[in-house]
Amino acid sequence: MTSLDASTRMVLVNAIHMKLPWATAFDPAATQALSFSRADGTTVSTPFMNEDATLAYVDDGAAQIVALPLSGGQISVIIALPHGDLATYEAGLTAGSAALAPPTTQALVELSLPKVAFTSPTFSLADELEAMGMTDAFDLNVADFSGLCADPPAGETLYLSDVLQKATIAIAEGGIEAAAATAVVIDADGSVAYPPPEGTPMVVDRPFLMAIVDVPTGAVLFLGHIEDPTAMGSP
Repeated sequence: MTSLDASTRMVLVNAIHMKLPWATAFDPAATQALSFSRADGTTVSTPFMNEDATLAYVDDGAAQIVALPLSGGQISVIIALPHGDLATYEAGLTAGSAALAPPTTQALVELSLPKVAFTSPTFSLADELEAMGMTDAFDLNVADFSGLCADPPAGETLYLSDVLQKATIAIAEGGIEAAAATAVVIDADGSVAYPPPEGTPMVVDRPFLMAIVDVPTGAVLFLGHIEDPTAMGSP
């Protein structure tokens, strides 16, 4: 992973922070310890929040998907619980996947969701961005950042050496808090309906996908997965 050194000429930092209550909070009295199965088959005991509510919900055959609205109804947290393993499910995701938009159908859901407080390590996005087609910016022979710096020192060529990201997420009875920061390192060369009497159980007791979506635009604000709700991540 690239760090700041003598060739670094600029670091562009973008950050986003969101802290909102649920549209309907979980009852803390209903929170209880349950077992969560990691991908390797081991289990951990962790607090699960519980509620029975009519929510946007669908089971598309690949996963159970539920959307939990945040206060104001503009943003929803989407939880996708794959029927199979998480890695296979993620490999098949596309921009139009059901996990990235609130379901259009509703159901009474008996939801059990683990509490989470996690900070990711700092990780590089360079390989993923290049794979998506953003190659020129990382190539010192063709990169053109004259719009940012029309006259680089000593005629140097500016190019991206790395794009780093770090994120945090906390899910609790009252709501959700999420934050992410991205650093772009530039180097120089050399350089209400009536519910049925029984709901649909959805016990999120194994690795799951989570997306935070702006409902009016469909923009995905955060996207990640939880493999172990007891892991705190990096400081």
